[in-house]
Amino acid sequence: MVQLIHWIKIVLIYILLFSFDSQAQNNGICNRTDIVEAKILDQLKEHRGIDVKCHEVSDAQLAQVEVLNFKYEQVVSLDPDDFARLTNLTSLNLVASGLTELDKDLFDGLTKLTSLHLSFNRLGKRELHKDLFEDLTNLETLTCVYCSLSSLHEDLFGGLTKLTILHLGYNSLDELHENLFDELTKLTDLELTRNDLKNLHENLFDELTKLTDLELGFNYLKNLHENQFDGLTNLTLLDLEHNSLSSLPEGLFDHKTAAPILSVDMSHNHIECFPASIINNEHVLLHYHDENKKVCISALPKITLSLSPTSIYEGSEATLTATLDKPSSEEIMVTITIAPTSTDYTVDPSTSTLTIPVGGITSTPITITAVDNDVDEPDKEFTITGTSTANVTGPDDITFTIEDDDTPTVS
Repeated sequence: MVQLIHWIKIVLIYILLFSFDSQAQNNGICNRTDIVEAKILDQLKEHRGIDVKCHEVSDAQLAQVEVLNFKYEQVVSLDPDDFARLTNLTSLNLVASGLTELDKDLFDGLTKLTSLHLSFNRLGKRELHKDLFEDLTNLETLTCVYCSLSSLHEDLFGGLTKLTILHLGYNSLDELHENLFDELTKLTDLELTRNDLKNLHENLFDELTKLTDLELGFNYLKNLHENQFDGLTNLTLLDLEHNSLSSLPEGLFDHKTAAPILSVDMSHNHIECFPASIINNEHVLLHYHDENKKVCISALPKITLSLSPTSIYEGSEATLTATLDKPSSEEIMVTITIAPTSTDYTVDPSTSTLTIPVGGITSTPITITAVDNDVDEPDKEFTITGTSTANVTGPDDITFTIEDDDTPTVS
């Protein structure tokens, strides 16, 4: 009898468990936030022709939901399982839906999602959890503009290897970790306009080799590293307007040696002059609000003339060269004149032009030969002057002497 009662208890327990499980399955999506439930039912009815009650929704039907749009809806809060089993959801729009926080598991399982819009929500109450987007391996577009964000965890975008568009403008970000974007190797559009950025880590953009648009306008940037944009060979638009930049590193765009043209907006900064290497880079199109901006004199390469030897006898020669103190981004041509004009010397080549190639520092040489004659006369001094129309300083004049080698005539 006791054994029979024991088995009856076991059977009753199984019946109860089965009953609870069936009830849970029959609830379908009834336990989800009301507005989520309603949107899913609307999607099934309007786009799939499936008219069911919330407790009748099956996993197979949930898999037919591809788009959910809550834009301007007062969602306010979401439960962790609100988007569970939406295995084929590709687009989720939560713009201006009154959200203040997102559970770290909210997007779990949404492996087909390609577009996620979170803009115009006050999500800065606490830092977004580093695993919030970990399942979104096919995500291509992520926007969180006007989200009141003040910081981002360095691993937040880890695994988003297919992301091409990331908009984070109009937040309160004052610092970005150097590894924040390291896994976004397919990113083409990065927008960080109107944040509180004062500095950028030198290696912040190193892995973004596909990037074409980078918007950093309306921040508080005071300086840029010389190698800041070196890896961005495909960049076509760089917006740096309305920052606090007072100068630019001379080699900032030296990596731009081929197409495409890079358009750079530097308007409304505090820059008084631009390095010659930037002004003269044919692959960089610079925009600034003051059209009278000048090339920085201190940044210009300096030319120096050298003659060896500086004193020559009749019949001997000296070699003249021009040297830059640093490489130039343009070919430098220096025209040479010698005063006074005289038949006491010849110049080869006769064009009297010294040429320094792009990226070089030393010119091709000119040979000055003192003409040999039989006339006894005093030594003669000549002045060499060089002029160039390139963006360079110098050169200073130099002198040389032709020494007479004839024996005086005795009368």
